[in-house]
Amino acid sequence: MARLWKSSPKDRWWRNLVHPTSHLTKHFVLESTEEPFTIDKLPYANFVFRLSNNLKGSFAEALDGALSEAFLQLLDLCIGSVRRIPDYPTGPPSYNFILTLDHMYMIPRSKEEHLLKSGEVCTSIRSVFLSSILLTHLQKLSVNSLGYAGMLLVRSDDEFEALKEEGVVKVLQNVGVPKEDATEEEDE
Repeated sequence: MARLWKSSPKDRWWRNLVHPTSHLTKHFVLESTEEPFTIDKLPYANFVFRLSNNLKGSFAEALDGALSEAFLQLLDLCIGSVRRIPDYPTGPPSYNFILTLDHMYMIPRSKEEHLLKSGEVCTSIRSVFLSSILLTHLQKLSVNSLGYAGMLLVRSDDEFEALKEEGVVKVLQNVGVPKEDATEEEDE
């Protein structure tokens, strides 16, 4: 006889995982829950759509339609924000997308990598006798959606130290689209 495996609350640990900005979006009082909004406290362009509680337990067709509509609204805002950047690279717009149980986040980006500045001591046979030379070099740090979800992957302790020194928010701001460019159209 086949048995159905039923998950217990302990097996649902992933439901407690939240996006780092969830505490900022959770308590926003919105005029309309069917319109995207921006988290003003973040220093880069960002667009958020709050998902309706009515979607939980919906049929696939209703869920598909609601999620598609929300995604297209965010994508429209994202495309509009990158169009206003004169030196934005040609081709389709680049963005990071995060979906949680409560929100959709779309963050337009100007590039995929941030150059971390790190110093490391380089010694050679000649410099051992003279002195050590401090060389500053740049390391490429790829930033994808997980970066905006609070998880940046570094490949070494040196990169980690360089990231701590520069600051995560500065890295995300550098890769993202400046906020002024993203909201210019609203002012016109």
